[in-house]
Amino acid sequence: MKHVLIQIDPLEIVIDNIKGYPLMREVGDPSTWSSPSGYKYIPSLPMPTEEPSSGNVWVTNLTDTEINWIESTSGTIPNESTEEGISKLTLMKRLQFIGKWASFKEVLQSLDEDSHDAWNLTQEVKSSNSVVIDNRAGVIQYLQITEQQFSDILDPFSEVGEGINPNA
Repeated sequence: MKHVLIQIDPLEIVIDNIKGYPLMREVGDPSTWSSPSGYKYIPSLPMPTEEPSSGNVWVTNLTDTEINWIESTSGTIPNESTEEGISKLTLMKRLQFIGKWASFKEVLQSLDEDSHDAWNLTQEVKSSNSVVIDNRAGVIQYLQITEQQFSDILDPFSEVGEGINPNA
């Protein structure tokens, strides 16, 4: 099961490297994992396979013990991030600039159906997007980049590929 590093107070998912600790873990015994003071790893539960009630959608719900899924009326998303993101076109240009776009397309093709649907519905790519959170470790490993490089690629103010016109 995937475990995600969270900050305890205020409660939020960690999106930047904290003292070299991985942002996500899947391997090993969670009781043996250390984390920085004020942070901890919590399970990120998979999206339910059953359909939500009529008129509702599944949305992630962050608690201090796990990331789970709750039903919400369409358009009402708790814990919505105000973080700025980048367009998919900008992401493509940045990955092309560092020679990783072809590998990233392979990652996209390997996503499970729910993650693939979430990616298709995503307009802005943010570190806090559930599809990014759920697949971050695998993307970093497959692309053979560091956590910091991944964060820089998703940072709207990053200088990765500076001078590239994302609208070209």
